Amino acid sequence: MDERRKLGRKPTADYFTSGKRTRRGFFAVYDDRTNSLLGHLADVSAEGMMIVSGEPVDIALMYDIRIELPKNVDGRDSITLYARPVWTAQNAEDGLYHTGFHFTRIEPTEISIISRLFGD
Repeated sequence: MDERRKLGRKPTADYFTSGKRTRRGFFAVYDDRTNSLLGHLADVSAEGMMIVSGEPVDIALMYDIRIELPKNVDGRDSITLYARPVWTAQNAEDGLYHTGFHFTRIEPTEISIISRLFGD
C-alpha cells in the first residue's frame, strides 16, 4: 500500500515494546454511539490512527471514536474523535484485523492530548 500520510504516526507505547507487540496496557478504542469495543490503538497521528481488533470493522460506516486514556490528562480519562475507516486487513500470523482510520473531525484539545501522550 502506498504511503499517503502527511504527518508521522506514533506507535503507542503500550502496543509496541522494542518493536514487538505486547498484551500489556492497550488503549481501548470504542464506538461512542454504541459503547462497543472496536479494538485497541496501535498507532496514531494528528490525521488518523490504526487499531487492532479480533473482528473486522465495517469500513462503510463513520464512527464517533472514544479512546480510553491510560492516565488522566487535563482532567479527562478519554478523548472523542470522529473518523472513517479507510482500509482493513487481516494479519495472516495472528488472525487479528488491522484497520486504518482517517480523522474527519478532531478538536485542538484532542491533538494536544495525543501529542502529550505520544510525543510530537
